[in-house]
Parts: sequence; C-alpha cells; structure tokens
Amino acid sequence: MRWDQTGIFWDDYVPPKVPVVKEKREPPEPIWLKDDYLPGLEEAKAYEFQYISDNELVDLAKARTRLVWDTEFYNNFSLIGFGDPKTRKVVKFEFGAGEQLLSVEREKLIWILRNFTVVGFNDTAFDIPMVMASLEGFSTEKLMQCVNDLIFGEFGIGFRPFIFYRKHKIKPLVVDNIDLIELTPLSPGLKICAGRMFAERMADLPFAPGTNLSEDQKTILRYYWVNDLDNTARLLGVHSTALNLREILSKEYSTDVRSKSDPQIAEAVLRAEITRITGRRRFERVEIEDGRRFRYTPPKYVQYKSENMKWVLDFIKRQWFVVDAQGSPTMPKDLAGMDIPIGEATYRIGIGGLHSQEKKAQHFSDEQYELSDNDVVSYYPSLMIQQAMFPPNIGPVFIQVFERIYHRRIAAKKSGDKATAETLKIVLNGTFGKTGERGGHSVVYYPEMMIQVTLTGQLSLLMLIEALELAGISVVSANTDGIMIKCRRDMLDVKNEILDWWQKATGLELESKNYKAVYSRDVNNYVAIYEKPDEKEKGVWKYAKAIGAYRKTVDVYPLKWNPTCEVCSEAVIAFLALGTPVDETIRKCDDIRKFIEVRRVNGGAFKDGEYLGKAIRWYYSTEAGGPIINAKNGNYVPRSKGARPCMTLPKAIPTDLDWDYYVQRANDTLELLLQEKVTHD
Repeated sequence: MRWDQTGIFWDDYVPPKVPVVKEKREPPEPIWLKDDYLPGLEEAKAYEFQYISDNELVDLAKARTRLVWDTEFYNNFSLIGFGDPKTRKVVKFEFGAGEQLLSVEREKLIWILRNFTVVGFNDTAFDIPMVMASLEGFSTEKLMQCVNDLIFGEFGIGFRPFIFYRKHKIKPLVVDNIDLIELTPLSPGLKICAGRMFAERMADLPFAPGTNLSEDQKTILRYYWVNDLDNTARLLGVHSTALNLREILSKEYSTDVRSKSDPQIAEAVLRAEITRITGRRRFERVEIEDGRRFRYTPPKYVQYKSENMKWVLDFIKRQWFVVDAQGSPTMPKDLAGMDIPIGEATYRIGIGGLHSQEKKAQHFSDEQYELSDNDVVSYYPSLMIQQAMFPPNIGPVFIQVFERIYHRRIAAKKSGDKATAETLKIVLNGTFGKTGERGGHSVVYYPEMMIQVTLTGQLSLLMLIEALELAGISVVSANTDGIMIKCRRDMLDVKNEILDWWQKATGLELESKNYKAVYSRDVNNYVAIYEKPDEKEKGVWKYAKAIGAYRKTVDVYPLKWNPTCEVCSEAVIAFLALGTPVDETIRKCDDIRKFIEVRRVNGGAFKDGEYLGKAIRWYYSTEAGGPIINAKNGNYVPRSKGARPCMTLPKAIPTDLDWDYYVQRANDTLELLLQEKVTHD
C-alpha cells in the first residue's frame, strides 16, 4: 500500500511477503553405481547356505510342502532358487555369462515346478515368465532383454505374460503357484512388507539392473536373494489365515482364488455361482463410454424435514454424474465442494462416503451426556441388496446370487462359524469395489450402481443426522458408515426411538459402542476411549480405538500401514485412558519394534556413505547425526533428523536410543489432541 493511502493516526501498511527461498541441495555421489561397490560383503561371505538334498526334496514333495521362491537376473549371472520356509534350506540354479541351464538342472527345475506349490511375490508377472525363458535355453544376455520386456514393454508398461510368451515363442509349463502380492493391500512391494512385518533384515537390490557382476558382487547378490526368500516365507506366515479362507472358497466354488485380491475373489465367486445357476460361462464385456452421463434416483424412503436438506436432495437429483475415460464415475464439481450444514456440524458428500468436517475436537461422556459410536452393519452390501440393482450384462440373477451369499454370511456369523463368515465377507465387500473399478474389466462393472449405493448410503446417514439434530441431540462426527452421537442422558429414550425409526425406514441395522471420551485431530485421525475395555485386545489397545496417525502398527493384519513409532501412540492412549505419565510408558517399553519408523523413499535413501535403498527403517538416536538424504535429489527425508538406519533389526533396545525424542513426540501429540500445553513428563 502507498504511504498516502495510510491513515493519519494509524499505519495499516503491510510489508510485502518475502518469498521463501528453498535451499537447493545436491544429491550425493552415486557410489552405489561404481564397479567396486560391495555393500555387506563380509556378511555375505560369512553366510553359510544350507541345501536341500535330493532325498529331502522328494520327502518334501510327498508331504505337500510349499516352497518359497525368487529369481535374480543380470547380464552375466542368473539365479533361480527355492527355499523351505521351516528349515530355511534352499535349492538353487545358477549360470553365468553366455551360459544357459544345463540339461540335468533343467530336468530338476521342471520336476520341482511340477511337484510343488511354489509361493512368490509378483511371481505370476515376473518369476514364472523368466523361468519359462530360462527353460527355453535363453542365455543370461537374452534373459536381460526378457527382464526389460516384462518391466518396461514397448511403451513403459511391461508385457503381460501371455504377450511375453507370444513374442518369444515360449510354450509355458503349468505352475501351481501362490502369488502373495495380491493378498497384500495396495501391493506395496516385498521390501516395505518386510518393514511392516519387522523382518530381521531389510535390503534393496544391491546393484543396478544390467550390471556385469564381479565374483564378490555375485556373493552379495546371493545373500540378498536368500533374504528375499526369508521375507517371502515370513509373509506367507502372516497371510496364513487369509490363505486358509481362500482355500475354502477355491474348494467350494471350484475356482482357484489363492492368488487373488478380495475384489478379484468376489468376481470369481460370483462368476462361478452365476454359471452354476444359469449355465452361462461367457459374459459380454461392458463398453466404457468416455463422458457417459447418468443421474441419481433416491429410494422413496430418503426424505427430509428441513427446507435446507430438501433443497440438497433436489440439487443432487438434478446433477449429472460423468464416467471418465478410465471408466470411473466422477463427482460433479458443484456437489464435491458443497458444504452441508446440519446443527453445528458441516458435512461433505464424496465418491467414497460421507465425512464431517470437524477439526481438533474433544467430547466426553459423563453424568449428563452419553457418547456413542453407531455403525451400519455390512453397509454397502446391505444397500446393494436393498437397491436391487444389477449389471445389465448379468441380469437379475446377480441379486439372487449376491443376496444368497449375504444371508449365508449373516447366518454363519450368528452361529459362530467365523471361517465361513470371514470368507463370505471378502466376497460381499469385494463385489462393491468391482462395480466402479477403473478400466471396466469386471463382470460386475456398473458405475451407475456404485453411485446409487454410495449416495443412498450417505443420504440415509444425513436423514438420521437431521432427525437427531431436530430433536436436540448432537451428532459430533460422521465417517462413511457411521456417526458419533453425544446425547443428554435424559434424551436417551428419544435417541433410541430415532435409531429404531431409521432402521425400520431404511432396512439397515446399527451396532453401537459407548465411549468415555474422544480426542480428534480431524475426522480421520482420533483416539476414542472405550467405556468398557475391549478384552479381545492386548495392552493399552483394549482401552481405545485409535484411527489414522494414532493407529496400531505392531502385530496387525492386514499389512496396510508403515510403522510410525507406535510407542508414542501407546503413551498417549495410556495417559488419556489411565492417567499414566507419558515418560513412564515410553521408558518401560522394551520392544524395539515400537520405536521403529518405516518409510518409502522414491529416489532411494543415503546416509553416512551407505546407500539404504527405497524402503528404509530407522529409530531415533542420540548419536545419529544429520538426517537421511534422498539419493536422487539431495533433499532431506521427512522426519529423519536424528534417525539412525537399522536395516538389520536390533535384537534389543539400542544403547543410543533417544528416549527424550519419543517422550517429546508423544507430548506433542497430546498437546495437539488436548489443545493445551502438556507439562507432565
């Protein structure tokens, strides 16, 4: 502002903002690309392989033992091998520059593939095609060309196996394999999985693909390979229950779903059931029309009393939903950014579900108020049946099959048949995900159905919220399939009447749990203290439900989240639920896993002259020095100041662990949740 535009007795001049100059950092020298780079050579030399004899191999085959396997391919070295998860013994095949598999090794390798179930990570897309090429007699050099085909293809997208076989004129063997990548949510990679499982050793590929390996580098690669076998075996153990459920489904529906994700299982089971009922084996592929438009039609029971919500419903009914070029339905811009006020809260509708917009809130249950969480049972599957919609390419038999599976699951759950209940839950929840799947490949793909289900669910919750608020009962939070209610105790009968009315009107069922208190950073990050401990949990986790940044990450399944110093979350919960000082909880903890942080660094990580790889873990140390560096751009890896890499997991609490860091981090979390300064230790 100019000087002559300021007041006589005041000065409202605002100096211009000085732009923040981001320090430009240089990436470290890429020593890991040098020919003499030999990470962990002494460890690799000291490792003694234990081998499976031929007689032992026959006995393992008779016992129907599963073998884990992995492969490595370089310009002058190829390695194919298997391991027994119980004994950690291995059998491996190697050949060098210009060589190929010897005929006797080829026969043995084929025998193994024909007599064992092999378990890998991404082996369907990579290891099996590469082994087929090796059995064809390809040299190491030609095998590297095959690696490039499978990873990059022609346009940066790797060839699918059938295209790869056609290009190289390979007739593949039938391999009985289990691919663990599909059982792992979002397919994070074996290295990140190792971090989430707290594997003894995390290690990235030590040498760039295409390197001509020296003898020492081959030794290091073998050590890396056997570590991948160990981590695959560990992951197989983690997924044991999920695999058992998949084997139940495979047997019942006569279709192999062991290597399928939950949505893929759902589709396979539905196909099998529809074929059984109708005899149909082929289903027309749904054509994706870029720009395809449709409107939402609410069921008759979706009605509101307030003028504001009547307008919202009318507005939604007038919106056009558009399918994008990849086949996914998109939310209209006007609807996506619209705030819906009800009572003192604000809500937003989204493709995934309803969300309230609160931040940094605290709520308590006491003599005057009850605090309860109310979730809809089997929300989306229930709505799919209620809406009676079906993909046009399947017809009404879809609802017949889906409803049968739904009621069978409910009956199994009530009878205590957990295996069947959990198995069918996979099918029910997975089916919904397939209705709006990108690419439109699924037999149940029908974006209109996805929008119909999600919007009906959200509008139904808004009906309940409106009814409660009009009655003077406060809804403090809403998230996808449930709401949190803070109700005066003299209004509990009114609340229960509204919940009963809503359940009858919608045909949906609610299950409730009471809390003592809720401390939230926002709708997706909060700690809720149970009114009664959950005896199914252990330690402090029996006292609280923790979501988002505060969730449990040690000994959990599925492996969705990276560990982030769980001891800090435990200290926060112990203080909020039991009044235990933060310092006490942290300093009593002797489980190193709870002090660990795991992170993926896309450019690779580097510290103190050592290349760590793209999947790394650390603990905070009093002697760690500076932060970890991104090897690609030289930037600091977030939250890595004071971090000491521990790619090999310490067996006990390290002497240099920075206890004060963890105490301060927990106290900072408490300050954020309590919105006040924490003065205790």
